[in-house]
Amino acid sequence: FRIDADLDLSKTPGSGAVLALGSKFGGWSFYLKNGRPVATMAASQLPADQFSVGGREALRAGRVRLTYDFRYDGGVNGGGEMVIRADGRELARGRIPRTISRLAEITDTLDVGFDRATPVVEGVGGEPFTGRISRVDIALGRATTAGSAGEPETAKASSP
Repeated sequence: FRIDADLDLSKTPGSGAVLALGSKFGGWSFYLKNGRPVATMAASQLPADQFSVGGREALRAGRVRLTYDFRYDGGVNGGGEMVIRADGRELARGRIPRTISRLAEITDTLDVGFDRATPVVEGVGGEPFTGRISRVDIALGRATTAGSAGEPETAKASSP
């Protein structure tokens, strides 16, 4: 999958949830921590089952297109490679060794700009986003191997 988020960071460092799905019992969170973009996948609430990939440098003030690109290895609960980019420039790359096949609770939701109820990540990842999110695109591809592109279907969300 790929997530593209058009952000306006009028004050830096930006922080908070850009997009979250699920909870700490099973979910994904894409957020800024001290201005640095981070992706976290929680297979359970246990620290050994939570995997993160994060940028080393903070995003600059102004408009930015933030991209989280996950290249799935395939298989049930398979892992993959997460690549994070800002305006096309790679900021982070790392392995997520395994994923979830379903959400743990039916009440877990897909949230843009916040992470309601039980957050995937405690602290800044569960807090409201401090900038403005003008658009989020989610492209879903077929389950493919790392590096190959499935045919994406795109879902779009915009904030008023």
